[in-house]
Amino acid sequence: MLSKEKIEKAKEIMNHWVVYEKENKDKINKADKLIKIQETLLQYIEELEETEGMKEAIELAGLDIKSLLKFKYESKILKNKIKELEQENKKQSKIIDEMVKQLTTLALWDNQNERVVILNTKQDIKQYFEKKVEEN
Repeated sequence: MLSKEKIEKAKEIMNHWVVYEKENKDKINKADKLIKIQETLLQYIEELEETEGMKEAIELAGLDIKSLLKFKYESKILKNKIKELEQENKKQSKIIDEMVKQLTTLALWDNQNERVVILNTKQDIKQYFEKKVEEN
């Protein structure tokens, strides 16, 4: 069993720690903020080192960053042009589909082979015009 003296000593020690913690709470909060700032700076430095390493690798590979950026820009332009062409192709396909719906037989003059081409089915008409679109 604990003596009254030991209980009083324990209470005194605990009281001391409660007062200490209350007085140092502000310092602890500031230390936590400082730790977060230091962690953020450390992360930034690591990312910077990684970026510098990438720059060195690019230079060692004989490439320069301006050329890579130009390539990226030109690639974006080409992608946009491809999208435009795909949209135009879809429009032309819709036109062909509408024509095919309305036609049952079609006779055409083939300049390359100098002959008349007769298309008897809707499928033949569609394939013929799709082939022409692809050729252009």
